[in-house]
Amino acid sequence: VIYSGRLAELSASQMQRQLSNQGYLDAVVDTMQEAKGKKMKLTYQLHPGTPYHVRKYEYTLYDERVSRILSRFQRFTSIREGIMFDKAVLEEERDRMSNMLRNLGYYTFSKENLYYRADTTLNSHQVDLYLTPREPPDSTGFHRYNFRNVTIWSGYDPVNDDNEENFQ
Repeated sequence: VIYSGRLAELSASQMQRQLSNQGYLDAVVDTMQEAKGKKMKLTYQLHPGTPYHVRKYEYTLYDERVSRILSRFQRFTSIREGIMFDKAVLEEERDRMSNMLRNLGYYTFSKENLYYRADTTLNSHQVDLYLTPREPPDSTGFHRYNFRNVTIWSGYDPVNDDNEENFQ
């Protein structure tokens, strides 16, 4: 393996970013290098600092129907006041909400329609989280699709070639 100072810095940056994603927003990663002949020994010292916790969690939705649906399912959220701020938990919540809305007929809704704003200016290692949807692409808002007529064919065999004459 050939040593590269740039790759060592990149590794330290990735470690710092991972700590930040897990709620340690003031994390510092120190890199110590020790050369012994042709060998290089690297030591990364992690200083995570104090973790940030969620102080307040609110969401604002412009579409009244979507807002009512999400408020009914708010008790199932994993984001609560007092939990450690973790970007993976926020991502899981976006997935959960968008999957729930798609299951209820909002087929064009995706997690990219939701974003978080985190306010850390309290200087107390606390975060105020605000979930907000992006504006819909048109003025009609998010459209809910419904099934109108459903026909069930009992005895249909997708392998059998006789299906065409029996089910037309």
